[in-house]
Amino acid sequence: MGARNVPATVASIAAMTLVLTACASGGSPARPEPTETPSADESIAQMDPVVLTFSDSNLETAAHGKAVSAFMEEVTKRTDGKITFDPYWGATLHPGTEALSAVESGLTDITYVSPGQFAEQLPIEVWLGKASVLAPESFPQSLVAGSAALGEIYQSDPDIRAELAQYDARPLFYWQSAPFDALCTEPLEATSDAEGVSIRTGGGAWTGDAEALGMTNVFLPIVDLFESVQRGIIQCVNVVPSVYMTTGLWDVAKFYHPIAFSPSSTGFVISDSVLQALPLEARRIIHDALPIFYIEMLQGTMTAYQRWATESPDEGVEFVDSSSLNDLMSEHHEEVVAGLSTGAPVSDPAGLIEEYQTKLDEWGATLAEIGVPESGSAPEEVLRSYSDAIDDVPWDELRAAFAEALAEYRP
Repeated sequence: MGARNVPATVASIAAMTLVLTACASGGSPARPEPTETPSADESIAQMDPVVLTFSDSNLETAAHGKAVSAFMEEVTKRTDGKITFDPYWGATLHPGTEALSAVESGLTDITYVSPGQFAEQLPIEVWLGKASVLAPESFPQSLVAGSAALGEIYQSDPDIRAELAQYDARPLFYWQSAPFDALCTEPLEATSDAEGVSIRTGGGAWTGDAEALGMTNVFLPIVDLFESVQRGIIQCVNVVPSVYMTTGLWDVAKFYHPIAFSPSSTGFVISDSVLQALPLEARRIIHDALPIFYIEMLQGTMTAYQRWATESPDEGVEFVDSSSLNDLMSEHHEEVVAGLSTGAPVSDPAGLIEEYQTKLDEWGATLAEIGVPESGSAPEEVLRSYSDAIDDVPWDELRAAFAEALAEYRP
């Protein structure tokens, strides 16, 4: 939208927030009943066409890239073309490290934010990311419950919202990955096997995770990983299966360790001033289309794990029993959580952690209630969960659970 050219005549109204009322297979989700009927000057019919600038440092082919594209298409469709998007992928509009300033200046209206790149600007988001280890380790519970709980926290916590508001930003959708893991050139079955082994991590919480296992942390750009493993500079890489496939790492490292390293937490923000200038009906349409993103993202991610489960054995990759290393990691994560209240950048750290844990427990119970099976830690159980998760999830029931839990955030 450039310099915030939103129609000045449009009333400024209460901010749009998140509801995940998703559909199972890409169709339009059921629309919640409106809490009030928009007045004439708050309707789509009265608004001028708006083009929202969208930017992402990632490629459109990423799971979340396809999901946000589906979201934008849905908004355009439901507004009869009154809201369209001008997307910039692969950091072509601005570097990922300038996402917040790009929103604040009006260069972009919606952008991808990786909290780890903004340690000084977003200390609460970085701090909350450390608490992501509270999410269940079982797949797909880690991905689904973690994302749902995080989405609720970002929409409800006043400290997080105030932190983003400094940059004219408001949460659009935030989600959490499954735990990161490790692909290595040799199997690590006992804790002693990990001592001194070099592992590439992305820094942050993963540095502490690696050190807790006695491993030597090395940071390398993604583009250098294949050659570094091939030449023996590093023995392990700590990311997720989709990266092992797209970078070709599974050609040079054949031992997969489902060790529950810390997950990643990322999201998209939208300009608050742009959002507030839209009429109520438009804000509701944006809100009602948000589930498209979540379901597409979850399904895309699970599809990547399914591919890993079905194709990696054919590539000679072995799933290694990592139970002893996972026990050590669990002890480390308990220490991390216990220390979160020390020097926390929020007014009530214990209260926020308790709220987050409550949301995780509620979503864990919901997934159990609708019949999503949990995976064990044995290699064959992990393999099965990756292979079957996308078919195990009853998507209609999950959509209904999202709607019930988050309908309070609809404008």
